[in-house]
Amino acid sequence: MKKFILGLEKEWMAIVFGIMGILLIIFPVQFTQAIPWMLGLGLIANGIVMIIALVKYRQEANVKAGRIVIVIVLGFAILFHRAEAIAPIGAIWAMVSLYEVGEEITESFETRRFSVFRIIAAAFSTFLAILLMFNPFDHFTVHVQILGLEMLVSVFVRKRRLIQRKKEAEEGQKKGGAA
Repeated sequence: MKKFILGLEKEWMAIVFGIMGILLIIFPVQFTQAIPWMLGLGLIANGIVMIIALVKYRQEANVKAGRIVIVIVLGFAILFHRAEAIAPIGAIWAMVSLYEVGEEITESFETRRFSVFRIIAAAFSTFLAILLMFNPFDHFTVHVQILGLEMLVSVFVRKRRLIQRKKEAEEGQKKGGAA
């Protein structure tokens, strides 16, 4: 989610994600109840978009037919089981979080850049993923709030990066104009 928000090009989309983050923090129980619907329908919609991309843009699209089937089947399974789907959703969420931690570690080793903040964040994410994986019902609402917090922080980090890039571009123009 963080990389997605950081890559947003439209300011209004970042504002929407910021508002969603605030709502997740304030109303985690309500969103927890709605997650099976949102996720199930979202996965099915994503599968349909991938089918269109596969059919229409076969060469350019990086879409695999097997992934489409999995996404759509998972979407329907979550919709079918609704409230009982919280445990599998929690387990999947935990595994995705652990995968992202693994990617962060790999990137740190490849670039040889080790940040104390990234190490602490990876340890914290691993701890939360383990809690979610082995006791999703007790920890799901907390994770919804943490997701909201991450979304909100990502919006501010995105804004800061945009300001830094603009400032660097202006400095580059001043140096280029002075030469």
